[in-house]
Amino acid sequence: MIDKEGAVNPGTGEPTLHTMRSSLALHIAAETRLTAIVTVYSRHAQAFTGRVSWIEHAVGAVPDTSVLNDDLGFRSRLDAELAPAQIRTRQTVDRAIGYLLEQGLDLDEAERWLTQDAQLAALTPFEMARLILDEARGAGRPHDSPPARPSPVR
Repeated sequence: MIDKEGAVNPGTGEPTLHTMRSSLALHIAAETRLTAIVTVYSRHAQAFTGRVSWIEHAVGAVPDTSVLNDDLGFRSRLDAELAPAQIRTRQTVDRAIGYLLEQGLDLDEAERWLTQDAQLAALTPFEMARLILDEARGAGRPHDSPPARPSPVR
């Protein structure tokens, strides 16, 4: 990797999950044939914004074909960063649905109840799930022990 002073940074040269914030995929062609796609990464989120045409010209890439922040490796990195939070969110929603199932609702009713009540309260399903689980705990029961059955939304 090259640092801001232009010196080569010793190391693997591989982008890491913690440093790369933007990417630019440049299409390189010879006559009418695409010969390569070169992806450049930066630690700065807006590194290539407003500079794509200049970079294409500087490296001889096909004009107006570059792709900003949309290569598979970059998307995979972003997906990996988001995955733990998405899993925690899904687990919370699933626990709340399980709680509603224990109250006597079937799966479709529980999902519909959670989603519709969240919408009515201007909350996300995750926020509604947390409220449901907090209510169960606040009633002196662990979240695995259900309070009274909620009234279904019609």
